[in-house]
Amino acid sequence: FCNPRVWHIMNAIFSFQKQKKSLCPVAEIGVFNGTYFLGLVNLYQKPQNAAFDLFEMQNLATDGIIYKNHRFFEHLKVMTNPEHTTVPYKMDSLEISEEVISRLLSNHGKFSVFSIDGAHDAEHVSHDFEIACRLTDKYGVIAVDDYLNPTWPGVGEALAKKYFFKDPVFVPLAYSVNKLFLCHFSVHKEFLNYVINFTQKNYPTDHIEFTRRLGFDSINTVPDEKSKLI
Repeated sequence: FCNPRVWHIMNAIFSFQKQKKSLCPVAEIGVFNGTYFLGLVNLYQKPQNAAFDLFEMQNLATDGIIYKNHRFFEHLKVMTNPEHTTVPYKMDSLEISEEVISRLLSNHGKFSVFSIDGAHDAEHVSHDFEIACRLTDKYGVIAVDDYLNPTWPGVGEALAKKYFFKDPVFVPLAYSVNKLFLCHFSVHKEFLNYVINFTQKNYPTDHIEFTRRLGFDSINTVPDEKSKLI
């Protein structure tokens, strides 16, 4: 479920955050088997990461798809350093209340990456995005999966409504490998320029397309399938 070339854009993001000396834990709503989330844990190497999922209670999924063979905890045990701890939260993301948010801030602080890959209906994505905006660090990014996937129109619908009716503090940075990455508006220009320069230097055969998305300068990147993975 995770294209390995997503690490092209993630390495650019991580490098910018490292330069800013702002490396925090990571979080994901909808970890399933954890391929993307555990990659983030290994990249950032921080304790107190947060994983939100129904886990074995997949029968409660609201998007109509019941995933079997949920192996997150097995993968967590064998794929990560035990010092880079992850706290699992077994819940539907709509249950993330003010009380839960306060507990998260107290126990984890803010996150360098907050991945949204849970239920793909507009209600959940809208709620999850609001949560992510409150829990993501100033130099962090929100990663929204399946943003342009025609099978899941609720993802794009939820974000479009946010920017039509509100002014979210996190704005589009880049779209790559099925994920939309958003950064804090206060560092948007600097972050965007850094990602462009990093990609051109380290992945010169990757395609970069400049665009405007939801009212903000942004890029689309298409990794070269023949280029190095890391």
